[in-house]
Amino acid sequence: MTLVIPNGYANITFRYSQPDQPQPASFSIGAGIGVGTDFTTLATDMGDAWVASLRAGVASTHSLIGVNVEDATQSVFVPRVAFGTGGSVTVDSWAAVVVKKHTNLKGRVHRGRMYLPSMATNTDSDEAGMWVGAAQTDFQGHVDDFFAALGGVDGVTEAALFHDSAGAGSALAPDQIFSLEVTNSIGIQRRRRLKG
Repeated sequence: MTLVIPNGYANITFRYSQPDQPQPASFSIGAGIGVGTDFTTLATDMGDAWVASLRAGVASTHSLIGVNVEDATQSVFVPRVAFGTGGSVTVDSWAAVVVKKHTNLKGRVHRGRMYLPSMATNTDSDEAGMWVGAAQTDFQGHVDDFFAALGGVDGVTEAALFHDSAGAGSALAPDQIFSLEVTNSIGIQRRRRLKG
């Protein structure tokens, strides 16, 4: 699968360091961007948005290590080390918060999700792998704050869901994301080899 990033959009990836994992974990979200947006400034501002919203839900043993902004012609990584302030808790490296990206459009091609790493403790889920109510509510608050912060970053016109080059939506323009929803079950953080 190759991600299609059309002109006027960027893919923004937040990379995490986890103490028990050799490869960084990450999550990405698309964004519409204004003409002439500086990618270094955008990555720096996105790091600030993460600190203002998601940091409080991340374990203090885990950290953001940087933000990558890329489009079809360039890719810029800005280091940003910021440890979580969610306390010194046990975080399973495989456990992730699954977040649905809502576009208000029908059909599988218009649905997306992302996996937020480092935000869960063993006591936040039950034996069936479902988040307990208080944890899901807490995670949703951080995600709502993140979505609001994303919309306030200079140069960002909208949050966007991209389509892959081989799928049913390959010819479609990105869909605007209107909200993010934390699901009630544990997800497994997928890891990809980093380029370069």
